Amino acid sequence: MLALRFANEPSIGLAAEIISAGLVEHSAEHLQSAAAFVLASGKGSAQLSATAENLLRGQFAANEDQPEFPSLHSDKNRFRSAVAIARARTRSSHVSPLAWLDLAFLENLQGDFKAAERNVAVALRYGPESRLIRRAAAQFFVHKGDPGKAVHVLEKASQVKTDPWLLAAHIAVESEFREPRLLSYAIKRLRTEKYRPLDVSELFAAIATQEFVSGAKKRLVKSAKASLVQPTENALAQLTWIEAVTKFNLVDPALVDSAADAHEARARKLFANHEWALCCDATWCWLADQPFSERAASLGSFVCLTFMDDPSQAINFTLSGLRANPSSFMLLNNKAVAHLTLGEIDNAEATLQKSPGPRTSGDEIVANATLGMLLFRRGNYSGGRQYYEKSIQLAEKRQDYHAMALNRLFLGREELRIGEHENVLRVFDQIGNTLTKIDSETATALSLCVEQIRAIHPGVDRPGKMIF
Repeated sequence: MLALRFANEPSIGLAAEIISAGLVEHSAEHLQSAAAFVLASGKGSAQLSATAENLLRGQFAANEDQPEFPSLHSDKNRFRSAVAIARARTRSSHVSPLAWLDLAFLENLQGDFKAAERNVAVALRYGPESRLIRRAAAQFFVHKGDPGKAVHVLEKASQVKTDPWLLAAHIAVESEFREPRLLSYAIKRLRTEKYRPLDVSELFAAIATQEFVSGAKKRLVKSAKASLVQPTENALAQLTWIEAVTKFNLVDPALVDSAADAHEARARKLFANHEWALCCDATWCWLADQPFSERAASLGSFVCLTFMDDPSQAINFTLSGLRANPSSFMLLNNKAVAHLTLGEIDNAEATLQKSPGPRTSGDEIVANATLGMLLFRRGNYSGGRQYYEKSIQLAEKRQDYHAMALNRLFLGREELRIGEHENVLRVFDQIGNTLTKIDSETATALSLCVEQIRAIHPGVDRPGKMIF
């Protein structure tokens, strides 16, 4: 699509899109002609012209690794250095939207959200028709908690209805707070227009997500199949999530294994397979690729606390996520639980004081369970049991059997820690009665946790009580 438009009406903007897409998608197709046009026109920015010149000289290939940003574990000096370099690039290539976007990305990671938003606006001013800039800016506002502004940014692009990448982003973002208005239009367009499979992978995945929400199973499976002909990592992640919820066989594991950048999809697959250490490895890769992802840090810390008995790594996950999400209820909660597991009660209380508090009924369930654990660690066992039971009752009221089983597991661990084996037996039996009401993957994982405890602690060994 881009190549056809460029062939008919060549422009600097389209040439920049082709070069950016070629480098990101590891495809050399049409790069040479776009680079030649940039140099011949003499209208490209300093950065774009330098990139075009290097391409024509063959100084780097289309699949060359992109410059690395410092990870959230980098020392402060390295991070400051990266910000200084990015800021210098905006001075030397002051009209390059990518330079301003890179600076905004780093500022977002270090928690300077106002500066990041200012520089996202500059990037949009210098790259108003750039698909890459529009999508990145929309992602920034979604992360900021303003999906309405993200939709506005996407709708400002003149090609929002013709570019499947922008159309996919529009549907995905708008569905976070209302019915996506362009969904029917997108479905009709896919019937009448021809695109490369890669270009429509995320659009089909966005449509599949809406079909999942509406319960249209047959259409969901059909859309997922179309999305996976040549999938992007985002499409793989989304469809892997849908697969985990619906239990439909949508994603061939070989697709996930062969995709170099499918870190989220790989982490979710490994979670489903109960390969906890490998799941954490994949989640760290996911965080390195998307350092602002609260979901990645939440998943990693949850796995470490629930299935791996690794509170120190859980703290590292939460610290990584909190840098870009300092007010995340779930990350602060998981960090507090990790401190409690390590016996660091004061650190746990200090962490909970930073929390914005529960915002949903699901958060309230979690908050009560964590208060129960805190009281257990303070020696107030009856108070701890009361808060755990309150959490379990709230979960039962919502028919959230997943939360009921998890909170009973943590309650059982606290009872075991203080030697109340009869209470442990009672709680474990209750978990067994709940497992039939939750998904098989989580049920199996929790069963393994309980059986592992029984094998290590003979005092709570009562064979045959678990319901598989």
